[in-house]
Amino acid sequence: MVAAAEQAWRAGAVPIASAEGFIRQVLGWREYVRGIYWSGETRMACMADAIAQTLTHGYAHHIQRLMVTGLYALLLGVHPKGVHQWYLAVYVERMSAGSLCARCPYRPAERIGENACPFTTLYWDFLLRHEQALAANPRTVMQVRNLARVNEDERARIRARAADVRTGQIA
Repeated sequence: MVAAAEQAWRAGAVPIASAEGFIRQVLGWREYVRGIYWSGETRMACMADAIAQTLTHGYAHHIQRLMVTGLYALLLGVHPKGVHQWYLAVYVERMSAGSLCARCPYRPAERIGENACPFTTLYWDFLLRHEQALAANPRTVMQVRNLARVNEDERARIRARAADVRTGQIA
């Protein structure tokens, strides 16, 4: 893309300011995304490991990509195109992954409270936010039935903790 932009400028098809701006964005995008959006600084062992490995080596196993960073982005409400662009910017290879929950300070079985895993909290918050649509789908109705057992006080606590996760107060 950089060579094509330079060639377009040399051919007189675009002004130098446009070509230069585009080239700077392409060259700087990877480092910008790596340094700004996904630093890997979190207490969540699974996220910290997947992101650190990605930033260091440019690869991660598909489980790390799909079930760690991808699922977290979905539950967090990150725009899919932004995640896709990040993946394109940082991944060059693949690698296997192991279980990280054993060394993580968060507990996947807890949806609220200080030790609740942000994934678990966001999962339940996702169910709350999409309860009506999920109830209409035969493949997800069971999850909605599980959600029906959660009282209003706990629902409010899930929403509050999810908000803290989204604002970075819990990482």
